Formats: sequence, structure tokens, C-alpha cells
Amino acid sequence: PCRGADVEQPRGALRLRVPWGGRRLQAPSPGRVQADGAQVEIVFGLQVTGTQPLVGVSEAQPYQFLSTFMLEDPWAQRSALRLCSQFPDGTAGGRRVPGALDLRVARWQCWLNDFAGWLKATQGIDYPVRQTPNLRFHDLVWAFRAWPGSWSSGVSEAVWFAHDGRVRAFFSRAVLAIPQDAGQDVASATRRDWDAHFDAFNATARASVRGAWHTSGLWVRAESERVIRQSTGESLGIAACCVLLCVLLFTRSVVLSLCVILMTTGVVIGLFFHMMVIMGWKFGAVEVLSLIIFAGFAVDYNLHVAHAYHFCRVCLASETADDEGRRSGQASHAGRGSSDGGAVAVRRFSMVASDNVHEAPLKPMGSDAQDGRRSHPSVERFERSRFSLQRMGGPILASAATTMGCAAFLFACTLQLFKDIGSVIIGVTAYSVVFSLLVLPALLMVGGPRNRHHLAVPRLLRNLLNHWVQDSDDEDDEDAIKT
Repeated sequence: PCRGADVEQPRGALRLRVPWGGRRLQAPSPGRVQADGAQVEIVFGLQVTGTQPLVGVSEAQPYQFLSTFMLEDPWAQRSALRLCSQFPDGTAGGRRVPGALDLRVARWQCWLNDFAGWLKATQGIDYPVRQTPNLRFHDLVWAFRAWPGSWSSGVSEAVWFAHDGRVRAFFSRAVLAIPQDAGQDVASATRRDWDAHFDAFNATARASVRGAWHTSGLWVRAESERVIRQSTGESLGIAACCVLLCVLLFTRSVVLSLCVILMTTGVVIGLFFHMMVIMGWKFGAVEVLSLIIFAGFAVDYNLHVAHAYHFCRVCLASETADDEGRRSGQASHAGRGSSDGGAVAVRRFSMVASDNVHEAPLKPMGSDAQDGRRSHPSVERFERSRFSLQRMGGPILASAATTMGCAAFLFACTLQLFKDIGSVIIGVTAYSVVFSLLVLPALLMVGGPRNRHHLAVPRLLRNLLNHWVQDSDDEDDEDAIKT
């Protein structure tokens, strides 16, 4: 990443990882240190000039050395050591100050701290080093690097040296008192404090040490989760609009389209419940991708049922008298008849459904039956819902069984990712079956469209088109009259 003709690359510089030594480390506060605490790298002398791709190696140079960075300046040495060894903890005089910066550092390592001790113990020189014609700062750093005891400070892996021995850049590390998997709110708040701390440092630092920055895997994960959560609603909204348009194209019914969208939303909510509550997962990239990708999978079964309901036509309506069923109230799907001796004679209306759209509808038996057909839309909805279940119930159950059976083999995989995918497939299939075979038919029985309602959208579009054409013709006629 940081190449240069005059630069010697330290081992592992890209990974920004150094071994932890046990000397001169800040004593951690009791009860604050996390065994898996998040790590923050503090970088000096480097400037970010590009980006790294998600997959592969960047062809462009992502970093470059700062030409203004000069660690031989005593002020730069003092400021760099202070930045990588002194961290605000949100307290003053042992009392917490509201609104004060809290970087939550549990322990840290900076090779400059070990270098200062080595200078005093072996060379008798105080830190910071003031250069003279016979005393060069970079020569002392190179000698410290060659010292056998310097391995614990990580100077060999944390410092970029030029071929002439000059220090071009370096980094240090701090371990936070929060875990690597801390929540997005905690991570974002901690990052804001770090940003404010470094902004204040760079605003007052000398040019020889200005431009320091920090990086951490925790910041990357927190930012990713923030973007994912922000874009989840937008992605699901776009997916819902696409589903609505597709269903509207196939069924030509606004009511059926809204019913399918409602069922799809229920499946997505059920899948979210399955992942977050039943499986106990945390809301991350995999979960969001599952919700978005399998939202299309959740449409299939509901669309099949709605499509069968749409193509079903009532071709026969008949009436039967039920003299034996005498009661004081009116039964479901029945009309009121004349009373005989205080009892109510119930007349029942029945309909026959068919998917043969070319078949001419049969006339009902009598005017009363025709009036009953118009006054009892629930009978038509019931017959069409039952017809769609009879036609699509078996294929949906067979398809669900094969899908869940194939997904079950993923549980035998070694990688946990494949096991999670298998669990999501089984979950979304199960919820889709429940909503398509139980909830959607019940909804269609209550408020599904009737026989001719599917023509509402084409008729509306045709009327708008005719109105637009008529207006255009009228304007042409007026222009012709004027001319």
C-alpha cells in the first residue's frame, strides 16, 4: 500500500498490528478492561489518498507519505508522545464531567514511550531529542530498533523508515474498554469523541506533526451498520413498489395487488421475527440482505393464489329454499324471505366458479337469484377463494415441501453461513405458506374484488387515453378554425 523508492517497508505495516509488550503500559482501570476490547490505531505521517475496494487489491495508491511530517522536531516528538499516551476519560479531579470527551482507553502502547526510557537508561539523553551536528534523532531511532530489547515496543513493525534511516511515518495502538462487538450507538458515540479529540490536536499542532488520524475495525462496523439500517427501509420500500407494479401487471386489480403487498409485508415481518427472536441473531448485513432478497421469494405463493382468484369467474348462480331451517335471525350468505307463522323461510344462494374465461356466464335461475347474486358479494368471494385454494393449495404445499427439504441439507454444512441461509429459507417458506393458504384466502373472502373489478385499471387507463386523445383532437380543431 505504501510504496516508494526511498522507503523501507516494515513487516506487517499494512495490517497495523504490533505485539503487545508488558513494559511501561498504562495501568488499566479495574473492572474496565474487556478481554476482547476494540483496538484503535493512531497514525502519523500518512495521508489517505484513495479507497480500498471491497474485493481485490486497489490499483491506485491508497496512501502517501506526508512531506511535512518531521519527527526530528522536538515539538513534534513531544506532541506525538502526548497524543498516543494521554487520553481524556471524561473526568476532572476524579469526578465525571458531563459532556467531556471520553475515549474509553483501557491500555495503550506507543514505541515512543519505550524509546524515551531507552534514551535515558542507555544514552543518558532526555526526551525529546534535540538534534546537533553530532546527534541525529533518526540515528537514535535506528539504534533503538536494532536493540534486542526493542521487540516489545513494536518499533520494527510500527515505523516506516526511509532508505537513509529517516522516520517517514509510524502508528501506535490503544485498546478500548468496550468490546469489539459493541452496539452501533456506543461505537458511534466513542468515535465522535475520538474525532473531536483529533480535530482539536490537528488544529493546534505544529505542521511537522499535523495530520494525525485514527482508524479502527469498530468504526468500520458501526458505520456499516448505520448505513445498513438507514438503507433497509428504503430498499424494502423500493422492493414493495416493484412487487406492487408486477402484481398489478399480472392481475390488473388494485385490490389484489394491495392484498399481495400486505401478505408480503407480513412474511417479511415474520422472517424478521424468526431471525431476531427465534434464532437470536444480531441485526447486521446478512440479516438485511436476507430481508431484501427473500422479500421477492415471499411474493410467489401469495401471487399464485391471487392470480387464481383473479382468473376465477362465477358462471352460475342459483337459489334454494330451506323450509326446515327456521330461525329468528338471518344466516350467513342468505337473504330474508317471507314469514310463515312467525318463522323465517331462508333462501340460500349458491354459485359455481370456473377458470374458463371464454365460457359465457350462465344465467341465474330467476330474477330473485340475480338480485341475490348482486346483494351477496360474500358468496362470490367465498367461491372464488375456495376455487383458488383448490387449484393452488396442492402445488404450493408440494413446492414448499421440496424447498424446505432441499434447504435442510444446508444444516450439515461446515460453514455457519450456509446453516444460516438454510434456516432463513425454511423460515420464509413456512411463513409464506401460512400467509398464502390461511391469511390471504380469509382476507379475500372478506374484501376481495368481485367478478368485474379486475377491469377497473384497464378501464381507467383507457378512459384517460381517450380523454387525452379527445383533448388533442379538440385543440387541433380549434387551431384549424383559427387558421
